Amino acid sequence: MTKNLLLLAIFSLLSLKADCTSYYILGSQEQTLSKSIATKDTIIWDYSKNSWITSQPKDIPDISKVACKEKGYLLINDNNISYSTPSYTKNYYELTQGWNYLHSHENGVNMQETFSKYKEIEFVYMYEPVTKAWAGYSPSKELQDTIYTTKILDLKNIEPNKGFYVYATKDVKVEIKSLEINDVCKKIIADEKYAVLVNSGTNDEFTYNKEKTIALKSRYKSHHVRGVYDETRVLLLYPKLQSKTKRSFKYGPADPKTQIEFTTEYEGETFYMYSYKDNKCYKGIFPSVKIPPMAGLKEIKDYNKTF
Repeated sequence: MTKNLLLLAIFSLLSLKADCTSYYILGSQEQTLSKSIATKDTIIWDYSKNSWITSQPKDIPDISKVACKEKGYLLINDNNISYSTPSYTKNYYELTQGWNYLHSHENGVNMQETFSKYKEIEFVYMYEPVTKAWAGYSPSKELQDTIYTTKILDLKNIEPNKGFYVYATKDVKVEIKSLEINDVCKKIIADEKYAVLVNSGTNDEFTYNKEKTIALKSRYKSHHVRGVYDETRVLLLYPKLQSKTKRSFKYGPADPKTQIEFTTEYEGETFYMYSYKDNKCYKGIFPSVKIPPMAGLKEIKDYNKTF
């Protein structure tokens, strides 16, 4: 009898340890809980009795001692990991059961439009390094409400060249939906008189045109709105001009939040700007000695009134 009880105890301990292998670590290059690692502000998700429960962010002195349940995952903050990825051009993802690490589409990924209709998808996560916080989305209202109970940002959109995680309960093919530029700016883009520059607020550097006569910088951040992770990209449509001067001027509209550098030839010229964050098209004029800088650009809603 004693021997049987001992074997049962050993079996139970082994089973408990085996359960830990089903815990996935998001934000770590090593998928093991057996290693002694100290983590800060880690969020633990446990699956037990057919439901998911989550914790508040906590400091864990030794990750190997995390108590394991049926299955689960951890969200770990590590700014040493790069989530930069190559451009992804296919219009779909082929997901396998379990956790998938994906590359965002070349035009970005809209959470609601892409994943909301797939019951096979439970979680989507993206890491925000500036505030050291995770952003999450779930097509399930129950799971999304649970996400809201802890320090996880509301994930709206993911920009191009970003890596992110998706958890699927079974294999599924997902059609990707990106943010569409509105019709007004789309028609201006088609006009050959204008060239295009795009910049993301996730990049602290200016984006320059080939001639170095125009530069654009977004002043939005992924976590620009409290509790929300969203788009930061802005698109500048500027006239194609021959520029010979090297002197540049700076102009920083407050709406949309951007900064522009331009050479003398552009003074007084009309330009247009699209904000991915607001899904709006704007019209502006490069300031000059005679034309003072506008604090905010004018939103345009009708293409026929742009010129």
